[in-house]
Amino acid sequence: MVNVNVLDLRVKDVMTEVPETLPAKLTVGEAYAVLTGERLSGAPVVDEAGNATGVFSVTDILDDLAPVLDPNAAVDAQLLEAIKARPVGEAGWGPPISCGREASLVEACALMVKERVHRVIVLEGTRPVGVLSAIDVVRAVACLGAEGAGAEQGEACP
Repeated sequence: MVNVNVLDLRVKDVMTEVPETLPAKLTVGEAYAVLTGERLSGAPVVDEAGNATGVFSVTDILDDLAPVLDPNAAVDAQLLEAIKARPVGEAGWGPPISCGREASLVEACALMVKERVHRVIVLEGTRPVGVLSAIDVVRAVACLGAEGAGAEQGEACP
C-alpha cells in the first residue's frame, strides 16, 4: 500500500478528464438538456476552436430565472423563451476559473474557495482538458481516508 498525503496530490490526480463541453452557440435551453442528460451541474463553454471561454452551470440558469421565479411577479412567457434561446457564449459570465494539471490540489481548493465556485476548469493552454469539482476533491479525501484505515475503497475510488 502506497502512503499518499492529500498535500502531495496534484489536480491531475483527482480531476475528471476530458470534460463535457458546451459550444458557445448552444442555447441555454439546449445546454440545460445536455447538463441534465449527463447529470452535470456545470461544464466549460468553448468557442469554435475549442478554447474555453467560460463556464455554464445550473446556478447560472437559476440566476437567469430569478425574475420569473419571483412569487410576486406575473409569469412572463416571452422572458422565459428569451432565456431559453440565448446562446450560452453570450451570457457574459466571464472567463473560466481555471488552473493547470500540475497545480497542487490545495492551491486549486483555495482558488475554489476564493472565487466561491464548485469547480475549476483544468486548462492546457486555452483548451479544457479536465474539470476539478468539489465532489472530485471529496472523493479523493474519502478514498485516501479509507485506504489509510485499511477499509474497502469500493467503486467510488479509482
